[in-house]
Amino acid sequence: ARDRGTLNWFDYWGKGTQVTVTTESPKAPSLFPLIPSGDNSETIDITIGCLAKNFLPNSIDFSWDNQQNQSIGNQNYMKFPSILLGGTYTAVSQAKVLRTTWDQFGLFYCKATHPQGTKIVPVIRQSGESSISEPTMLIRAPILNAFSSIYLNSTVTCEVSDLCSGNVVIHWLKEKREITTGITTSKPIPNGHGGYTIWSKVVITKEDWFSEKKFTCEAKGKNIALSETFSLPSFCKGGNCLDVTVETIPPAFADMFTTKSANLTCKISNIPLEADYSKLNVTWTRASDQKELPTVMTNSLAQGTDFYYVNAV
Repeated sequence: ARDRGTLNWFDYWGKGTQVTVTTESPKAPSLFPLIPSGDNSETIDITIGCLAKNFLPNSIDFSWDNQQNQSIGNQNYMKFPSILLGGTYTAVSQAKVLRTTWDQFGLFYCKATHPQGTKIVPVIRQSGESSISEPTMLIRAPILNAFSSIYLNSTVTCEVSDLCSGNVVIHWLKEKREITTGITTSKPIPNGHGGYTIWSKVVITKEDWFSEKKFTCEAKGKNIALSETFSLPSFCKGGNCLDVTVETIPPAFADMFTTKSANLTCKISNIPLEADYSKLNVTWTRASDQKELPTVMTNSLAQGTDFYYVNAV
């Protein structure tokens, strides 16, 4: 660009300056909170975000404060490059906060600073409606090759879900005698629906497991008494454990922003090698209207020497 208002010509812009030509008038952004959809209950931090839309020009900065109006620190948040959509810009900022604070409905503020005005939006965990179901207990047994370590032991997990209160104690028994060592139990984990989940793991030996010793997981608390007894035959048939596990993997903020779409992954693990892959059918369904979504399954992928897993996206 050149200035013709003086006798001397000079450059206003340096090399590589971006120029946007649009018929839109300058405007401040509209700001929206982004709430995480995945549980990730064993992680220390959780990622939240905010979306700034329909702003012009492309000059925007983000900052994040906690409910005491103190900055959470520049190292805990970031901004993705702006995208030009329909003559105006859209941008996303992502922040990392402590899960414990988020689960206790800690409030955070996302501030977008723009030449046409500053906007602030609160970001807080949504309590939703309480829809606690009856408490359930799930036992996850070890797969056979889990005993391949030099110690010849593995772990069994007992997970108790949909608890009204976190005041529940889990005990382990072997052949009706209490186990007092090799036990790890989680603190109550909010499940996002007004209830809690607690898991407990116990170390078992290969000798006990393959000799079909009976183990029992007991969960006791106010108005709750759950118990399940199991052994190797409870999970295995023909030498292969059939405790197939299903894990849902939510999309990342970065992927959603760059691809403008969300890929949901369902990972099915611990499938025995001799199982007929052609008979496996996985379907994603939208909860709001029960509509089946297009689902693509990967080829079987090796999981050790005796099992495989499949992803459905």
